[in-house]
Amino acid sequence: MATHTGAAAPGLAPGGEGPVSHTLSADGVLRAEKVDEQCGLSSAGATSLSARPPILTRGGFAWLIWVGLVIGVSSLTLLLATAFSPLQTFLKTTSLDARQWLVCLAVALSIVVVSEIRKAGRRHSTPGRQETR
Repeated sequence: MATHTGAAAPGLAPGGEGPVSHTLSADGVLRAEKVDEQCGLSSAGATSLSARPPILTRGGFAWLIWVGLVIGVSSLTLLLATAFSPLQTFLKTTSLDARQWLVCLAVALSIVVVSEIRKAGRRHSTPGRQETR
Protein backbone atom coordinates (compact mmCIF):
# COMPACT_ATOMS: atom_id res chain seq x y z
CA MET A 1 0.00 0.00 0.00
CA ALA A 2 1.37 3.44 -0.91
CA THR A 3 0.42 7.03 -0.28
CA HIS A 4 -0.52 9.47 -3.06
CA THR A 5 3.19 10.42 -3.33
CA GLY A 6 4.21 6.84 -4.02
CA ALA A 7 5.93 6.42 -0.64
CA ALA A 8 5.14 3.43 1.52
CA ALA A 9 2.31 4.01 3.97
CA PRO A 10 3.45 4.59 7.58
CA GLY A 11 4.18 1.30 9.31
CA LEU A 12 4.55 -0.60 6.04
CA ALA A 13 7.79 -1.77 4.51
CA PRO A 14 8.74 -0.24 1.14
CA GLY A 15 7.16 -2.36 -1.56
CA GLY A 16 4.18 -3.10 0.69
CA GLU A 17 5.36 -6.58 1.79
CA GLY A 18 4.04 -6.04 5.29
CA PRO A 19 4.55 -3.97 8.42
CA VAL A 20 7.98 -2.74 9.45
CA SER A 21 9.24 -4.73 12.44
CA HIS A 22 9.73 -1.71 14.73
CA THR A 23 6.00 -0.99 14.50
CA LEU A 24 5.09 -4.46 15.79
CA SER A 25 4.93 -6.05 19.22
CA ALA A 26 7.18 -9.00 20.02
CA ASP A 27 4.36 -11.39 19.04
CA GLY A 28 3.83 -9.51 15.80
CA VAL A 29 7.51 -9.73 14.85
CA LEU A 30 7.60 -13.45 15.60
CA ARG A 31 4.48 -13.99 13.45
CA ALA A 32 5.86 -11.83 10.64
CA GLU A 33 9.13 -13.78 10.67
CA LYS A 34 7.18 -17.08 10.86
CA VAL A 35 9.07 -18.23 13.97
CA ASP A 36 7.77 -21.51 15.36
CA GLU A 37 7.32 -21.15 19.13
CA GLN A 38 8.14 -24.86 19.52
CA CYS A 39 11.57 -24.46 17.89
CA GLY A 40 12.44 -20.77 18.06
CA LEU A 41 12.31 -17.84 20.38
CA SER A 42 9.02 -17.38 22.26
CA SER A 43 7.36 -14.00 22.51
CA ALA A 44 8.21 -13.91 26.23
CA GLY A 45 11.87 -14.57 25.34
CA ALA A 46 11.88 -11.83 22.70
CA THR A 47 10.31 -9.38 25.12
CA SER A 48 12.80 -10.20 27.87
CA LEU A 49 15.74 -9.78 25.47
CA SER A 50 14.49 -6.41 24.25
CA ALA A 51 14.02 -5.25 27.85
CA ARG A 52 17.66 -5.93 28.79
CA PRO A 53 19.82 -2.86 29.25
CA PRO A 54 22.80 -2.47 26.92
CA ILE A 55 25.89 -4.32 28.12
CA LEU A 56 27.86 -1.16 28.90
CA THR A 57 25.17 0.05 31.31
CA ARG A 58 24.90 -3.17 33.29
CA GLY A 59 26.41 -3.34 36.76
CA GLY A 60 29.98 -4.41 37.32
CA PHE A 61 33.16 -3.83 35.39
CA ALA A 62 33.37 -6.99 33.25
CA TRP A 63 32.79 -4.85 30.13
CA LEU A 64 35.87 -2.82 31.02
CA ILE A 65 38.04 -5.91 30.56
CA TRP A 66 36.66 -6.36 27.03
CA VAL A 67 37.18 -2.70 26.18
CA GLY A 68 40.76 -2.88 27.46
CA LEU A 69 41.38 -6.07 25.50
CA VAL A 70 40.06 -4.54 22.27
CA ILE A 71 42.11 -1.38 22.73
CA GLY A 72 45.21 -3.41 23.59
CA VAL A 73 44.91 -5.74 20.60
CA SER A 74 44.20 -2.83 18.24
CA SER A 75 47.18 -0.85 19.54
CA LEU A 76 49.48 -3.85 19.29
CA THR A 77 48.34 -4.50 15.73
CA LEU A 78 49.02 -0.89 14.72
CA LEU A 79 52.42 -0.92 16.39
CA LEU A 80 53.45 -4.21 14.76
CA ALA A 81 52.25 -3.03 11.34
CA THR A 82 54.71 -0.14 11.49
CA ALA A 83 57.57 -1.65 13.49
CA PHE A 84 57.77 -5.38 12.62
CA SER A 85 59.72 -5.88 9.39
CA PRO A 86 57.73 -8.85 7.95
CA LEU A 87 54.44 -7.00 8.51
CA GLN A 88 55.91 -3.82 7.03
CA THR A 89 56.77 -5.74 3.89
CA PHE A 90 53.40 -7.46 3.69
CA LEU A 91 51.34 -4.33 4.45
CA LYS A 92 53.71 -1.97 2.58
CA THR A 93 54.15 0.31 5.61
CA THR A 94 57.21 2.14 6.92
CA SER A 95 58.54 2.87 10.37
CA LEU A 96 57.28 5.96 12.17
CA ASP A 97 59.50 8.29 14.18
CA ALA A 98 58.44 9.82 17.51
CA ARG A 99 57.04 12.99 15.89
CA GLN A 100 54.84 10.97 13.52
CA TRP A 101 53.55 8.84 16.41
CA LEU A 102 52.65 12.03 18.30
CA VAL A 103 50.71 13.32 15.29
CA CYS A 104 48.82 10.01 15.08
CA LEU A 105 48.04 10.14 18.80
CA ALA A 106 46.89 13.76 18.62
CA VAL A 107 44.55 13.04 15.71
CA ALA A 108 43.09 9.99 17.46
CA LEU A 109 42.56 11.87 20.73
CA SER A 110 40.99 14.83 18.95
CA ILE A 111 38.02 12.62 18.07
CA VAL A 112 37.43 11.91 21.76
CA VAL A 113 37.86 15.57 22.73
CA VAL A 114 35.43 16.81 20.05
CA SER A 115 32.90 14.14 21.02
CA GLU A 116 33.04 15.13 24.70
CA ILE A 117 32.71 18.84 23.85
CA ARG A 118 29.64 18.08 21.71
CA LYS A 119 28.07 16.04 24.53
CA ALA A 120 28.74 18.80 27.05
CA GLY A 121 27.18 21.32 24.68
CA ARG A 122 24.07 19.17 24.27
CA ARG A 123 23.72 18.74 28.03
CA HIS A 124 23.89 22.49 28.62
CA SER A 125 21.61 23.39 25.70
CA THR A 126 18.68 21.25 26.92
CA PRO A 127 17.81 22.49 30.43
CA GLY A 128 15.72 20.26 32.64
CA ARG A 129 16.72 17.10 30.82
CA GLN A 130 18.05 14.37 33.10
CA GLU A 131 20.95 12.36 31.73
CA THR A 132 20.32 8.63 32.00
CA ARG A 133 23.13 6.16 32.34
